[in-house]
Amino acid sequence: MSEGHSDTGVSPVFGGRHRQDACAALAFLLIGAAALSSVAGDHPWTPLFDGCTLNGWQGHRGETTHWIARDGVLAWTGGDGARLLATEKVFSDFELHLEFKYAPGTNSGVFFRTPLTSGRPAFDGNEFQIVDEAAPEFAEKMTDDRRMGALYAVQPPAPSVEAPPGKWHRLRIRCEGSRLLVRLNGQTILETDLSSYPASIQEEHPGLSRRNGHIALQSKPGSKIEFRNIKVASVSNP
Repeated sequence: MSEGHSDTGVSPVFGGRHRQDACAALAFLLIGAAALSSVAGDHPWTPLFDGCTLNGWQGHRGETTHWIARDGVLAWTGGDGARLLATEKVFSDFELHLEFKYAPGTNSGVFFRTPLTSGRPAFDGNEFQIVDEAAPEFAEKMTDDRRMGALYAVQPPAPSVEAPPGKWHRLRIRCEGSRLLVRLNGQTILETDLSSYPASIQEEHPGLSRRNGHIALQSKPGSKIEFRNIKVASVSNP
């Protein structure tokens, strides 16, 4: 697949106009579904993914190789391509909802308030860790703050998370000022004040003090992960 290509996942029989119509119909359904729900304060959901293209997304340093859109799913197919796919928009105070499913041996993450100019987006921004804890290749570095559901290299989830590969998992991340709330499959696993960590951690992770940045999806060579139902709502006060 060529760099930056987006596969709609529609059968080749439906080419040209029919493919565009199918994509438009899927986008309409996603937008309609998002409009039916809202977060606290009546802030409406906005879809970040139209279900069949990479519109609204950009690769870290420009490339989107090995990221494809098909059948309502945004997927990383493996290889040594763009490891970070980020929103074109910048977000400050927000609530993010998405679902993810990963294959055994995956190391991935969901980033927030992350700059795209950085070579260390997990430290200059923030990362919700997605990882196959049972994979032997990760055992040596599997500290508590790098487990599934951790605020990467900062804080482990509480309680411990069970989110095995091969199943869809529901994730919600809410950032409001310095407050962070993370729920996985309906359970609160992180609730913290990003400004409350010791100076040594703040120094190593300047992203903790960031108040805006991109939302991004990560994967690494050898990993396979899918995302769907990606939507965001602003929780900023006027």
